[in-house]
Amino acid sequence: MDYFQYNERALYMIFKFVKNKGTSRRIGEMNRGEMNNIKGGLRMTEEVFLKKLEAELGLLKEEERKNIIRDFKEYFANGKAEGKKEEDIIESLGPIHELVDELLSAYSEEEFETNVEFSPTAITEYENVHIKADRANITIIPSSDDKPSIHVKDQDGKTKVTTHIVNNTLEIHVNREDGFRFFFIYINFNVRTVVHVTIQLPQKLYNQLLVQNDIGKIEMNVQQAKSIKVKTDVGTIHLKSLLANSLNIKSDNGRILIEHSNCTDVSASTNNGRIVVNHSSAEKIDLSTDNGRIELHNVKGEIKASTDNGRIDGYIPAVTKPIRWKTDNGSITLKTDEPLDDATLTLKSGFGRVEVYGEKGEKFQFGDGSVPIKLKSDTGRIMVTTASLQET
Repeated sequence: MDYFQYNERALYMIFKFVKNKGTSRRIGEMNRGEMNNIKGGLRMTEEVFLKKLEAELGLLKEEERKNIIRDFKEYFANGKAEGKKEEDIIESLGPIHELVDELLSAYSEEEFETNVEFSPTAITEYENVHIKADRANITIIPSSDDKPSIHVKDQDGKTKVTTHIVNNTLEIHVNREDGFRFFFIYINFNVRTVVHVTIQLPQKLYNQLLVQNDIGKIEMNVQQAKSIKVKTDVGTIHLKSLLANSLNIKSDNGRILIEHSNCTDVSASTNNGRIVVNHSSAEKIDLSTDNGRIELHNVKGEIKASTDNGRIDGYIPAVTKPIRWKTDNGSITLKTDEPLDDATLTLKSGFGRVEVYGEKGEKFQFGDGSVPIKLKSDTGRIMVTTASLQET
């Protein structure tokens, strides 16, 4: 942020706060720290006030904190030049916690930061990573060295992150402290706060990566593990450049996107939301959604896809493994680079046109017919074509 823009904003916030608070307050309006100072005989000086203020602004980036403290030093200097006492200046500013709330409200979440430091034992000797989050957007990326790190962005400092190593597993817990659970209902007092947590993990082959999020987006980039499991109750899941034997993805409400990944077995399901797979391959791929379309672009492997409500669109350059796609309400389109070779097509639509490379029919065999392809739609069109034919 430009300093002069900041300076104008900060001075305005100071003026606004002082004007609103007035110049006198009752003892009952003092915060706990001020009352303790009075009881203990500690006089609140400019130095003490500024130290407390800087500590309360700990969530802001260092440069922003320094700018604010510099402005308050100037505010004290101007007041003293006018003949005011330190006590009167401090009293005019009001309780520190209210002053801090007023100042922080002028900042966006990008200007807040919290870094979680790991002890030396937390960067060695673990083969599994388990991440459990509650109402935060989680991003998992590789670290630039052999140490994990966590970076938190929020506006209220109510995001708590804890880490432990238990049974060869690095456990990371991200929790919010701005609400409570009443039976099975979560009541949130600060619905406007958006929390972003970035977790950097050393690049190596893990035994298991497990990520669970109650509410919030999950992004994972450039990771490898024998088993990767990702689940969110509400939120989008975006996975890119993953290498795994087993990839299991579940979202109750939210879109699933897989890109540039290579796995042995992939299972992805969502109750409400589309599923998109781009430039990826696996021995077996199983995709299912109750409400939402399924899109595949440049995907290799044996593919099973089903949706109750939504279309299925797939570009498979060369079909060499079985395909079974089904939708209750929606169309199905299979595109290939060249006409199918050594495949048997079984197509069925209750109320829709069925067409294979411009020909109508429900049963087709190409070559020796060794690769089974089954496409079924209860109420939609089914089309098998080449990418070049569809473009024309």
